[in-house]
Amino acid sequence: MINYIDLWVKKIDDKLLETAYKLGYRVLGVEGLNKKTIKKNHVLLVNKIIVSAKTKKELKKKLEGIKTRSVLVGVRPLSIEVARMAAHDKRIDTIIIDDETLYYIDKTQIHVMKYYRKPLELPLSVFLSLSTRKKAMIYRRIKLYVDNNMPLLVSSMSKKWNELYEPVSMIYLLRELFEIPLKEALLTLTNYPLEILAYNGVKP
Repeated sequence: MINYIDLWVKKIDDKLLETAYKLGYRVLGVEGLNKKTIKKNHVLLVNKIIVSAKTKKELKKKLEGIKTRSVLVGVRPLSIEVARMAAHDKRIDTIIIDDETLYYIDKTQIHVMKYYRKPLELPLSVFLSLSTRKKAMIYRRIKLYVDNNMPLLVSSMSKKWNELYEPVSMIYLLRELFEIPLKEALLTLTNYPLEILAYNGVKP
């Protein structure tokens, strides 16, 4: 049996936890968890902090001591300078692409991320809610990113149990949305997030 990983859940409760386990998730990255890691009902919960910043000064301030409080750090860059800094800062685990940050994840940014092998994280629920125009913009960026053999991560950003995605369905959806081969799409929920956890000293 494959153990799946969703690296960004915004809220956790018993119902969501039960559903996640039934769907095959064994690790959840949870925003605002009160401990770095908690094992509950056979699912490992890992604290995740989301940082949004417009300037390098703001990002530096928000990152101060962050790894003493959290395990996982995702950054939403709201300017080119923050995007560039986030690409090479080792405290940052993923750079999040959404309706606001997509403008700063350009071709140059993707090449910088490739150099530092910085993972790109797509909250699927956000993508599916966007206009056709913004979906197309994100599609082009993700295609370029994946075509450069870079590790794409896909998270649910769920707040409720019924916002979780069934992993196999998500894998097939990624193939349809972004033309990602099934074997590569599988890695977005398994090997790639597992590498991030291992980098941070977490063993599921």
